[in-house]
Amino acid sequence: MTKIKILFICKHNRFRSKIGEAIFSKIVKESGREKEFEIKSAGVRLDILNPYVSENVYTALKEKGYELRDNKSREVDKLLIDWADKVILVADNVSPDSFPKSKLIVLPIRDCDQSELKCIRERVSKVEKELKQLIRSLN
Repeated sequence: MTKIKILFICKHNRFRSKIGEAIFSKIVKESGREKEFEIKSAGVRLDILNPYVSENVYTALKEKGYELRDNKSREVDKLLIDWADKVILVADNVSPDSFPKSKLIVLPIRDCDQSELKCIRERVSKVEKELKQLIRSLN
């Protein structure tokens, strides 16, 4: 069986793409479909002053039963884009023009300040809802 390779992208790979990766991973695992997918995440540019996921993101995910694989940001490159079958842009502040339209799925999720736990919780719920719908369509 050939796996569908999913790449989540946001601006810095420390919030929206990371939660997308964590949520997608758990949903497909719980549905018995984890062997159908390989999942990664990256950002269009790293924030070298703050390259890690904040504690509030961990908290919001953990409250809903999700966990991150790692907390270090990764920058997207041509190899990752070529690797992916689907590129899921989970950001409203990143141009979709840099990604192949044939692979691209855009979920225009707004960013939050990493200190705003309420906002982070809202985004986690929004991404969760969007991904549940998306996964049903990926057959």
